[in-house]
Amino acid sequence: MAKDILYAYVDGADLESVVDQIETRLDELVGTRSWISSDVWVVNQREVEASNAVHWDLGLNLALPKKRPAGWFDDIQAIVDTLVVLQRETGRRFVIGVSNERTGETEDLLFVRDGTPDIVKLRTALDGAVETSRAGRRADGGTDNERPRPTSAR
Repeated sequence: MAKDILYAYVDGADLESVVDQIETRLDELVGTRSWISSDVWVVNQREVEASNAVHWDLGLNLALPKKRPAGWFDDIQAIVDTLVVLQRETGRRFVIGVSNERTGETEDLLFVRDGTPDIVKLRTALDGAVETSRAGRRADGGTDNERPRPTSAR
């Protein structure tokens, strides 16, 4: 059954200087937290395209529950809190979005950069993105953005 996946990735591809720090912190988060979602994993996939352009997915994926159990957003809050700290430590920007496995469509919802992101805005955007992906179309009638679908493994 297709599911919606929240992705939280470093924005950019030149990550050699921060990959160990980010991956270690995300591994710690995944390993030490009691998650509401039973499906959360760290992603570290680097691909060099034929044009020598580098595409690097480094971050976290979280399967969003179809039904919203009590505390479901606590998982996302924990991810955001960790990204805020990592952004301060590394100076890197992070993007949080949602992908629909069935359609392959993705939508960037929020960037974590200087300061603390608006959690209410994220929750509202996430609810809207999940609703439109379940309907199989985007509310604006457009196509998905250029971000590839979240990966399933490291």
